[in-house]
Amino acid sequence: MKQLHLFSLLLFLLVAGAPTAFAQERTVTGRVTDAGKQPIVGATVTAKNSSVNTLTNSEGVFSIRIPSGVEKLIISSVGFAPQEISVNGKTEITVTLNVSTAELSEVVVTALNVERNKKSLQFSATTVDGSNFTQAHASGSV
Repeated sequence: MKQLHLFSLLLFLLVAGAPTAFAQERTVTGRVTDAGKQPIVGATVTAKNSSVNTLTNSEGVFSIRIPSGVEKLIISSVGFAPQEISVNGKTEITVTLNVSTAELSEVVVTALNVERNKKSLQFSATTVDGSNFTQAHASGSV
């Protein structure tokens, strides 16, 4: 009978301590905006030195579960300079990304799907503007 009580007590302590032992992750939420306080949609939020990441929603809001030991988040988006933010036990953060001054270089995709720099080609290449892809044909027939 005494062994049953001892076993029950040990089992209770094990079950009561399990959530603490497995609570190795924590959730950090936040909002990512530009300098004009407009939300940045689709910004990537990554826990530094891990493969854990998420994207911001249409309001620039994110929620990420980061492993224990991770104290920094890397926030990046196309057209903006990436930022490394220290969370230091915070559960809610607000990040403002600055516009990147880096320029994208031209890339040419040949018929064989091999990418080349336009200046390195020994033949002429036609440039297709992005608006050409979005124009609708107005002939009336489908």
